[in-house]
Amino acid sequence: MVQELRTERASLRKDIPATRVRILGDGRDMFGFARNISRTGMMVHTAGLCRIGEEMSIEFDLPALGMNIKCRYRIVWRQVQGPMSGTAREGLKFLDLDPISADSIDRWIQSSPDN
Repeated sequence: MVQELRTERASLRKDIPATRVRILGDGRDMFGFARNISRTGMMVHTAGLCRIGEEMSIEFDLPALGMNIKCRYRIVWRQVQGPMSGTAREGLKFLDLDPISADSIDRWIQSSPDN
């Protein structure tokens, strides 16, 4: 079942190899894997313990850009993978990604042959 907040995608996305992300918030320290990214957000696979609208912090490396990124995000949609799996796919909207990192991600996506 997909739950979502209505939002329009304004930025191109790029699929990425499973990239480990660290999620921090409300005394929790969790891990997940990112599957795509844009200058405004990303999709991650997580343990599915978060709620739509929840704001947390994330940290991850983008080796293709030689960058370590840390920022706050809001969950804008989530899809539970199965009642027994305990995992979910979640759409994250970056809240305070610095402009240099956002521009670097955008240029990388636009320069990719599949865009």
